[in-house]
Amino acid sequence: MLDILNTIFLIVFAYLGGSLVWANIITKFYKKEITDFGTNNPGTANFTREFGLSGGFLVFLGDVFTGFVVFTICIYLTSNVEEFKTLLVITLPCFILLGTFFPVYFKFRGGTGLAKCIGVSCAINPLAFLILFPIILIVTLKTKAFAVVGALFIILIVFSSITKYQYNLMDLKYTYPDLQGLFAVALCGVMVLLKGMHQYKLRLY
Repeated sequence: MLDILNTIFLIVFAYLGGSLVWANIITKFYKKEITDFGTNNPGTANFTREFGLSGGFLVFLGDVFTGFVVFTICIYLTSNVEEFKTLLVITLPCFILLGTFFPVYFKFRGGTGLAKCIGVSCAINPLAFLILFPIILIVTLKTKAFAVVGALFIILIVFSSITKYQYNLMDLKYTYPDLQGLFAVALCGVMVLLKGMHQYKLRLY
């Protein structure tokens, strides 16, 4: 019974955390709605086009950081769950993305979730994130291609997580290869792709 309650709490926590869509939050300070501009997507690229690079970068960092923090907390709290631990590690990132797709705070009008997916990837391998982030930051500022750089970031973290090594970070032990984490990232990637195709009315054929 306790495991079920903990599981429900983690699912709700992941969804509510994912519902923090920073493009929507920051445009409130402009007294505008990001969904009324450009592609109507409350994401980094659309925000940058309408409000400038500095604000777009804040949106990007906010979404990445939210995905990272929410999933790291979820990983930490799954230590209290025995029965569904493996399933939770794989599915909780999906609930973070569902919160981004359909944010309860913003009338369920959300983004494609790419930045949150990057944040989840970073939580799966924080060391790779710390090493790669300065490089990705420079490339992003030079190219302003947030979507391309974000996808590259996820791929690099995945590749850095398939070799055998381990390390400790605070109270958490990270051991690789992490098949659960990699499967979670792959599943998130598919969700982001499908949401992006639906939102922008794209097809693969």
